[in-house]
Formats: sequence, structure tokens, C-alpha cells
Amino acid sequence: MKNVLFYGDSNTWGYQGDDPMHRLDADKRYTGVVAAQFPDVHFIEEGLCGRTICSTDPIDYGRNGMAMLPALLATHDPLDVIVIMLGTNDSKTMYGHSPFTISDAMDRTIKLMQSPLLWSNTMQKPQILLVAPPKMGENLADSVYYGMFNESSAALIRALPARFRTLAEKYGCAFVDGSAVTAAKCSDQIHLTQRSTPCSAGSLRTSCASCFNPLPESIRHLFPRFCHLTKPGCFFCRILSTAC
Repeated sequence: MKNVLFYGDSNTWGYQGDDPMHRLDADKRYTGVVAAQFPDVHFIEEGLCGRTICSTDPIDYGRNGMAMLPALLATHDPLDVIVIMLGTNDSKTMYGHSPFTISDAMDRTIKLMQSPLLWSNTMQKPQILLVAPPKMGENLADSVYYGMFNESSAALIRALPARFRTLAEKYGCAFVDGSAVTAAKCSDQIHLTQRSTPCSAGSLRTSCASCFNPLPESIRHLFPRFCHLTKPGCFFCRILSTAC
């Protein structure tokens, strides 16, 4: 059985900005909806609210993604695919990051995931699918999280797709531009909802639509194009030996 790890923050965990007291049910989270299309694959959710790429939260313990990664990868070894979608929380004002420092942290994270020290017990090197985080809404000043995030945070997130794409090409990872989705439909302007608006029809036409047509559009548009590699076909279908 193939093993896929989703490594992310509150959007992977299933946080609902419009209904923060209730976590999205497992089958409604994008991880669960994608998993339902591959019943013979073991999908592992590692989503944590507040998780960063590399930043240590002085209030909430255990949010530093790079620090936690070695233990999690060893726990779930062997892995065929790691899907990583992080960066939103690194844009918090208290961290003072720039697009360079966030992308540099992701650079080091990818190298860590590719290190034989983390998968030498099974000698199975995982494929990596790097996802740029969704854009924040334009009305961030109305968000309950304004102050924790601000306009500079939104600008940081908008700068990440190009940098993450370059990293994917550098390290032979697959890449998805998650910024094709925006959190504008959520009242907090940060989190995705079940009502997330679809991307443009053009993004859909470039996706492997035949593989993900059964998915709700709000989920399918998280992954407008699973593959930024040169070979044809859906990234998951190639790696998991499943036909589109």
C-alpha cells in the first residue's frame, strides 16, 4: 500500500474561520476528499493550527515545522509522497520574515525531507509535492486576526508562489500554486471554507480534470495542476500507479 503524508497548518487540520468551534469532518477536509479518490492508498494527515515552516511561536509550543519534521517522518516511514503546504503562519507580523527568508526556510525543509538520515531504515525516498499557500482575502483589516496578520503578511504570501516554483524545479519536486485559491469567502480572510470560490476556468483546463472531476470545486481548485514535472499525467496517478 502506498503512503501519502499531508504536512500543513490549520487549512490542512480543517479549521473553519466562519465556525471556529467546529473542525471540518474528516471527509470534508481537502485531505479526506482527495483520499476518497484513492481507496487503496493510505493518507496521513499531519495538520496543526499555527504550524510554521521554521518559526518558533513564543506562545503556542510545537509549531515549528522544521523542528517537528524529523520525528514525524520517522514515525510514518516509509512514505511515497509528502504533500507540504506551509508558509501562511510564517507571515505573521511577530516573525518579521521576508519572502527570501520564508523561501530559504522551505529550501532547507525540502533538503531535510530528502535527507537519507530520515528514511534510511527503509531506503525509500519520498516524492515531494510542494504547495504554495492560498492567498489572503483583500479585506484583511476586517479580520479577527488583523494585527497578527496585516497587509505585509498578504504581500508575503503573494510573493511565495514564484519562489516555491523555483525551489520545486531546483529539487525535482512537483509544484502546485495554491494561491489560485483565496480565503476571501471566509470572514477571517485567512482560512479556506467549504464555500471557497473556484479558480478561473483557465486553471481548470490546465488541471488533470479527469482524475479529480468527482471532487467538489472548492477542493479541486486547491490543486489546479498537480504536476509541474515534464512527464504527462496527474502527479498522484503517476506516483501511486493509478490510471487517470
